[in-house]
Amino acid sequence: LLAFDLITEVNRNMGYSNLLLPQALNASSLVERDRSLVTELVYGTIRMQGKHDWIIKQISDRTFSEIDPGIIDVLRLGIHQIHEMRIPDHAAVSATVEVARKRLGESKASFVNAALRSVARATKDEWFAPLDLIEDPIEHLSIRYSHPEWIISSYFDLLKDWTEVELALK
Repeated sequence: LLAFDLITEVNRNMGYSNLLLPQALNASSLVERDRSLVTELVYGTIRMQGKHDWIIKQISDRTFSEIDPGIIDVLRLGIHQIHEMRIPDHAAVSATVEVARKRLGESKASFVNAALRSVARATKDEWFAPLDLIEDPIEHLSIRYSHPEWIISSYFDLLKDWTEVELALK
């Protein structure tokens, strides 16, 4: 719940995670292990939002702008656990659905459950295989490495070679 609240504060209210997270952890009674988990959930989810959004766009029948912002944030949190952490898929889905239930309500939690079960049915590599069909190197690298397109473009302006840009992004 704390991780979701902080991610929402950053994404919806332009909060700064590097300021909010330490304050929230200091105010909490979490043990060190849980503090580390919250830290990875917050920083990792925010860092990989571009990749997570790629998957959300594939699993939703609505355009990204039509999806409730709370659902987007909770899906990002769940996808991060499934693809970027060593949390078993069933545990990631269950915990994320519980967050959705408590913060967004039962009907949205049902949507989150279905969406995350869909994510867990395929591997990360399978989800990102369609990226190879994107011919625009800026868009492709932006999604693959979860960096804004302006950064990819700036790297290319500096390095003048797509292979070198990709090496820098890795």
